[in-house]
Order: sequence, then C-alpha cells, then structure tokens
Amino acid sequence: MIAAALSRIPVCHAVRFVALNLLLTVTLSAAPRPLYVYDFGGLEKLQPEERVAVAASSGFAGLVLNVATPADLANLPRHLARCTNPNGPHILSVFVRYDFLDPTVDVARYQEVVRLIAGRDIALWIILGNKGTNTTAAEGEAALTAAAQYAIANGVPVALYPHSSCFISNAEEGFALIEKINLPQIKLVLHLCHELRAGNGARLTEVIAKVGSRVSAMSISGAAHAVDFTSKATMDRTTVRPLDESELSWQNFIAATDAAGLNVPVAFINFKIPGDPAHYLPRSLTAWRKATGQ
Repeated sequence: MIAAALSRIPVCHAVRFVALNLLLTVTLSAAPRPLYVYDFGGLEKLQPEERVAVAASSGFAGLVLNVATPADLANLPRHLARCTNPNGPHILSVFVRYDFLDPTVDVARYQEVVRLIAGRDIALWIILGNKGTNTTAAEGEAALTAAAQYAIANGVPVALYPHSSCFISNAEEGFALIEKINLPQIKLVLHLCHELRAGNGARLTEVIAKVGSRVSAMSISGAAHAVDFTSKATMDRTTVRPLDESELSWQNFIAATDAAGLNVPVAFINFKIPGDPAHYLPRSLTAWRKATGQ
C-alpha cells in the first residue's frame, strides 16, 4: 500500500525509493529469518561435505547449488546426503544454465538434476544463457516451457533465474516471459545484484511491485554505491560483496520487498568474493541478523 501511494507522487523514481525507505525506517520483522548462501566465493573449492559444514557453522540455513559441469552434477548427491536432517542445513535450490549451444546437453543436465532433487523440497532455477548468438525469442520460450513442464511433472518447484548479460537479464524481462508462457507454477527469482546491473537501482520499488506476484525467492549481496560498468569483472566487484562491507543499503531492498508482502526465501550471493569464506560468511550472517532484528 505504501509503494502504491508513493507511485502516485510526481517525483523521480529515486526519490520514491528513498521516501519508501524513510517511511519503513528499515524496520524488519523480528521473527527469526533464515538466510541461505550460494556455493561460490571459495566454497566451490571445498569438497561438498565441507561446503555444507562451513555454511552451517557460519549460521546459514543451507545452500544454493550451481550445477554447470559434470563434476558439479556428480557432487550433487554428496550435497544431498549431508542435508537430510530436517533440523539441519537444507538445499534451497539447484540452478542450471540453458545456453542453446547443445540442447541435448542442456536438457540432459536439468533432467538429471530434477531426478535427483524430486521429493526433497528443492527448487530448480533456470538461467537462459546467451551463448547461442542466434537464439530467438521463440526458442527461449520453448526452452523454458519444456524445462518447466518437466520439473512440474516430477513435482519439483521451478523458477526462472534472470542473469545479467544473458537471454533474460532482469526481473521484468523474466516476468514478461513467464506471463506469456502462462503456467502458474513457473516462478521468478529476484536478484538485487542483477537488477543493479540492469540499471534498476533507482527504481527497485517499481520493479518489485511489477514482478512480485511471481517471485518465489530472492538474493542479496553487498554492493558499491554505483555499479562500475567498465567490464564484467568490475560489475561483479561492485555488485557482489560481503553484506557487512556494503556501501549500498541492501537492508532497504529487503524492507521494500517486505512492504510489498514478499515473504520468500533469501540467499546471499557471494560470486567471486575473495578471502576465506569461514571469515566473511559469519560477518555477513551477523549483518543479516542485525538487520532483521534477530
């Protein structure tokens, strides 16, 4: 309701976002709220059992797993074996890319992931990549539809994962595609870092209001005040940082999603964060708990 009221104020989007944050005063729910973490930022260098252990000992609820290679796929059962205790760490999701270069490989990968995670309350997240330079909109729609239908048929929750520099690069593009496909089971993952890279930092409340009905999960990260678009490396460094080292207020992003009623799981994306995850993960979790009143 606050966001709707503010949307009628004839001022720039940036002012609307600041005004919403002031009204919210960044006061978040005091109830315990779990935070998941990606298997990036040094965790990918560890054995699966160690990844789960480091995440859990740092206070995270569990992992978001990337399955991009045969080795990743071979390690998935080992991750799952460490996450069978209902009171222990949990795998929130497994994400895969569909790059259109070799559909046989892409399809076999997501089908095997679905087979392994079915019945475990783990979601499949799908990135529509950009390596097939001649990929058409119809081919993108067909690829997502087929993957989603396969997951749905096997009882696996499925969501589209917008990713910068990819076929679907931001939440609004993703929302438009899944609305067109018109399967209610297809959800959307909302990523702070990818919205910043899409140039949406000043209009986040507008984006959230537009896509919120489809969002099933979201990710956060620390970030610089402004994105450095010089290269992919500088974009990474200015949109993915430990939570306690952020210049941008990711807390305000969480407050805005709370105001919009998005009570969905949240993951900390730590792509290429340097340093020991055993050091920066507990600090990030502490920052999360402080912001969420825990």
